[in-house]
Amino acid sequence: MSLTSVEHPSPDELERLARGERTLEETREHLEGGCVACVAALRDRLLAEPRAGFRERVRQAVAALYSRSNGSKTQGAFREVARRVEAFGALVEYEERAATALLDELHGLLPDARRQAIRLSRRYQSLGLARYLTRAAREEVFSDVARAAELGQLAIEVADRAEEAGYARGLANDARALAWGAYANALRVGSELIEAERALRTALLLRAEGSGHPAVEAELLSLAGSLRMHQARYPEARELLEQAAGLYRRQGARQAEAKTLVKLAKATGEGGDAGEAVLYAEEAEALLDPDVDRFLYLYARQARTTFLLEADRVSEARALYDQLAPDYRRHAPGISSRQRIAWLGARILWAEGEPTRAEKELLALLADFAERGDGYECALVSLDLATLSLEQGRTAEVRRLVAEMIPIFSSREAHRHALSALLLVERAVEAESATVDLLREVARYLRRARHNPYLPFESRARPVQ
Repeated sequence: MSLTSVEHPSPDELERLARGERTLEETREHLEGGCVACVAALRDRLLAEPRAGFRERVRQAVAALYSRSNGSKTQGAFREVARRVEAFGALVEYEERAATALLDELHGLLPDARRQAIRLSRRYQSLGLARYLTRAAREEVFSDVARAAELGQLAIEVADRAEEAGYARGLANDARALAWGAYANALRVGSELIEAERALRTALLLRAEGSGHPAVEAELLSLAGSLRMHQARYPEARELLEQAAGLYRRQGARQAEAKTLVKLAKATGEGGDAGEAVLYAEEAEALLDPDVDRFLYLYARQARTTFLLEADRVSEARALYDQLAPDYRRHAPGISSRQRIAWLGARILWAEGEPTRAEKELLALLADFAERGDGYECALVSLDLATLSLEQGRTAEVRRLVAEMIPIFSSREAHRHALSALLLVERAVEAESATVDLLREVARYLRRARHNPYLPFESRARPVQ
């Protein structure tokens, strides 16, 4: 029977179905055929009912309807979700579509009232809203980390009440684990690594009490790998990210696998193996369709170009950069992305023996970063310029650049280990014992320590005697 050939069941009919009483066969077929709206009406009845026994009967009725549905049906909303393992998968998607309006309502409240509304009103206690908030926290993290953390906390508030609202314990704990993971990720990007570690541990404990779904496992392993990378624990980061990539591969989640492989390339390269990092970046590229995943594809190619350069494969880096740069400038969002590709181009010119052209590009970048008030980026570009000048024996220029770098960097509340590394450079320059190796080592350290205020600087470079 076609889904559209049957009228939606009346509230009374849904009530009888929920209570296990006899109903019209057309009603059951209509629901099994995939009418998410009608199943959601059952769900609303469940949430409105204070008696736990009735809630459980409704929950079981909804689960049974979904379990009896199958992929052979071609009509209705269930067509898109028939492959899902969770009995409530389609219903959660329906709830997610309603989540935008719910989130707008919550944002209209003060923070304390927002949390109270989630605690007291069942309409906010849905897996769909928890998933929507979790995804929003992940997407927001690089544009507004404070908002990402707030969204992650709201996701935790909602997910913490999912089991009470009638969802299966395993699914509720999955939602809680992912919400805590998103919150940990926001803390990581905000350089609050101790708090991020605590939040991640909570997520992993909840995962152990969840459904065991591999998508949840892969997501949390990937987030843990990112945190280990920021902590400069590169072997652990690689192991976690390799596991996550394998899980995504077995699920056929190509985009998620590619994204994880790019992170794996970064962890490998920062850990000192640029050659292997190139291979991971190539593997990520091969999984991506540039017409579908344009920015991720460009980012993977940028990573491969960077690690080719760091592996001293300069001609290959140049060839790939010449292909990449026009597309990157055309399609990559934001001025920051365009600045980074220009920076990579300057570094390639430098490696090719074109110091004058490289210096011109670096000076333009320094002016851009200074205008934006980004002291950390100014310090990194200034270090590149100082290194280039030192290679050419222009010690007065090195002294000027370093003298200008310190106050800009310190005024941006840089963490003490990073500032100490720069002060070491300043002292070495003043004593005329600075070397190119020292400056490059400090630059590598600052890139690794950007999000890790606890990472100390340990120099292996030998000063000039």
